[in-house]
Amino acid sequence: MTTLFWKKRPRPLLLALALSVGVTGCARPYILEDLGMELTAGYDLTDNGKLLVTYSLPNIGAGEQEKTIIISSKGDLSKEARENVGLATDRQIVSGQLRVAVFSEHLARKGIWHVLDTLMRDVNITKTMVLCVSDGNAGDLMKSKAPTRPSSGRYLYELLQKSQKNYAVPKTTIQDFERIYYDQGADPMIPYVRLENGTIMAAGTALFRNDRFVGSLSPEETKMMLLLRGGGQGGDIKQTLHTKGQDNLQDQVMLTFVTAKRKAKLEMQNGRPHITYDVKVSGQIIEYSGDEDLTDDKIAQKIEKQIEDGLSTRIKDLIKQFQTKYHVDPLGLGTKIRAANLYPNDPWTYDLWRKSYESAKIDVNFKLRIIRTGITR
Repeated sequence: MTTLFWKKRPRPLLLALALSVGVTGCARPYILEDLGMELTAGYDLTDNGKLLVTYSLPNIGAGEQEKTIIISSKGDLSKEARENVGLATDRQIVSGQLRVAVFSEHLARKGIWHVLDTLMRDVNITKTMVLCVSDGNAGDLMKSKAPTRPSSGRYLYELLQKSQKNYAVPKTTIQDFERIYYDQGADPMIPYVRLENGTIMAAGTALFRNDRFVGSLSPEETKMMLLLRGGGQGGDIKQTLHTKGQDNLQDQVMLTFVTAKRKAKLEMQNGRPHITYDVKVSGQIIEYSGDEDLTDDKIAQKIEKQIEDGLSTRIKDLIKQFQTKYHVDPLGLGTKIRAANLYPNDPWTYDLWRKSYESAKIDVNFKLRIIRTGITR
């Protein structure tokens, strides 16, 4: 009886041990020092149309002088280039630690979806991986020396994280790009960086129409755009005033947005969408180059009005560039138009989105309240 029971109902502990032995025997062992863990990947386009991929890999071996290994290879496809990288190193290339993908502007203008599609199909790559466009070659940017980190790849990742919190660049992951790319109502945008005097700098926003880079925004323009998207709280922005100081130069003011709220109203007017943004901001003046006494209420109100008018004009000019120069919809107004059902008798299509957005009338009402003018002692 005992033998029969054992055959039919094996004990759970012994079964688990048996399974663990089987699984362990099939697993592929990895030694940390033998791994080439991708931290940053850079993508360039060669003159003959091949993809040049550059990887930043940490050098984990004990006593190593170099903190990072930079290695490049070419291929018709990104996977082919990655395989060629593996042939040029004794490390086992793995992608689980990939944090940033950098695309050169030259490649981004041709389109980056074929590379992104491959990255998204890699189950080892996290969906929170950050994307950015480089003003120059991605490989040159990755080979630069980082001032405060052992590798340029790590420095770039930390720089983008900090700049996103300051609203100098947009916060966009590969998952965000994929979602917006498939949405017929918005265009993707990702951080824009450049190499300046040998140092990587956050340079604002790279604008995309579908998957192609079409232009860039400065950090200041990025902050204004993010205000309309519902962000911007904690960001700093500079505004030129109408007044002049003793040096006969126009006064400048630097403002920190303490709170920022915005509402968008949509309606149909004369056969085209009419969108009105109401943006309310409370801010603190942290620097002022003029000679006026900002503690005087009348003077403070005059400064408020100048800043309101100046930022309203700049934001309207920025929206006009989106509609007529770059033909992009980074604000996702197409999604708002569709949600408002402004075209009840027409099926929502890609062409209707583009046509309705570019013909839309967009107004911005900017209201500022200065709550503090800084602290003096």
